Amino acid sequence: MDYKKIADEISQKILSYHEDTSGWKVAKSTNNIIVSWKPSTEYSGSIYRGEGIIEEVPEKVIPFLYIDEHRNKWDKSLKHYSILEHIDQDTVICRSITDSHGMGLISSREFVDLVHIRRYEGGVVTTNGISIDYEKCPVNSSNVRGFNYPTGYICSPLPENPAHSKLVVYIQTELGGLLPRAVVESALPNNIISFITSVQEEIKKFYQDNSRMDYKKISDEISQKILSYHEDTSGWKLAKSPKDIIVSWKPSKEYSGNIYRGEGIIEEVPEKVIPFMYIDEHRRKWDKALKHYSIIDRIDQDTVISRSITHTYGMGLISSREFVDLIHIRRYDGGVVTTNTISIDYEKCPVNSSNVRGFNNPCGYICSPLPENPAHSKLVAYIQPELGGLLPQSVVESVLPSNVVSLIINVREGLKKCYQNGN
Repeated sequence: MDYKKIADEISQKILSYHEDTSGWKVAKSTNNIIVSWKPSTEYSGSIYRGEGIIEEVPEKVIPFLYIDEHRNKWDKSLKHYSILEHIDQDTVICRSITDSHGMGLISSREFVDLVHIRRYEGGVVTTNGISIDYEKCPVNSSNVRGFNYPTGYICSPLPENPAHSKLVVYIQTELGGLLPRAVVESALPNNIISFITSVQEEIKKFYQDNSRMDYKKISDEISQKILSYHEDTSGWKLAKSPKDIIVSWKPSKEYSGNIYRGEGIIEEVPEKVIPFMYIDEHRRKWDKALKHYSIIDRIDQDTVISRSITHTYGMGLISSREFVDLIHIRRYDGGVVTTNTISIDYEKCPVNSSNVRGFNNPCGYICSPLPENPAHSKLVAYIQPELGGLLPQSVVESVLPSNVVSLIINVREGLKKCYQNGN
């Protein structure tokens, strides 16, 4: 299935709904939410439009709406929501099961949707979705399968207050089963109002809970440091160079050890390489250095908190370590995609006696298209970990070059398998 083509087509349709202001009729309105409708051009029912103001910027609103660990907490209309697969950085396949609604007139429904995030000029961020057949989640007798025709959210900064957003929701849903269309149409306006109200209320609570640590400020600072490491080509000394991978080092400015740089060619474009390296369902499969890896929180579309536990390495000299890291994805001109990482204290994952807690000083990956072959990339990895415990620094330094080589080799091999399998 050509997910990119589908995502492009649906994004264009959602934009066309937004630009066509004719024919809408008010179905229901509250003090600050308006729901309108008109006949759908996709099926025999109606398309509904809900409009409301959200007291956050679009780049914070949209991730809150579709990322599973957020949506499961706030969306009262769903009894299950999960992301089944990440197609790329901005495209996922998700599964949702609704609660019954309309005072029990409409039983729960299951949806499997392709959802694509797209940005436009002026800080506008959108989701663009449609139901699909997905072989890993077939229709079964446990749930009535519904179908979402092109649906989406368009979130735009308010001109009079750019720290707030206007959220516009478009839905056109076939619920399946034997429900009369009139029953469905009578319930949908209330559902949209409840949805927008839940977003307005819950997003305030979420960002109040996360305001104690300024993740954006940290992300900006670490991104700047990783870029500075990349631009400063002086002082690097060769540590290891098997075949077509080069590992270099120089004294770190962050701690008493060294910073290591690994360089290698990856046969994929940066926009495929970087998600593969940090998204948990991929990394758990390819990174042989880790016995556990999970994303434990998503701060926004491009920022996550991860937890990783290493295997022992250095022939058992170094026991397993646990890291809790802030990871921020940043893009630059010319198709360059980067990760920018530092270990943090995170109250939901405190230090415990089960694992030695390590600390990653600013580290990251910079992935750039090869000028001579833009379908391939040059990957440069920067690492400078403090492993904690009572290990002599010399033991740590002796094994890190081999670990960097193994990382790049594992990425190459894992990527080939992943995209050969159609992911």
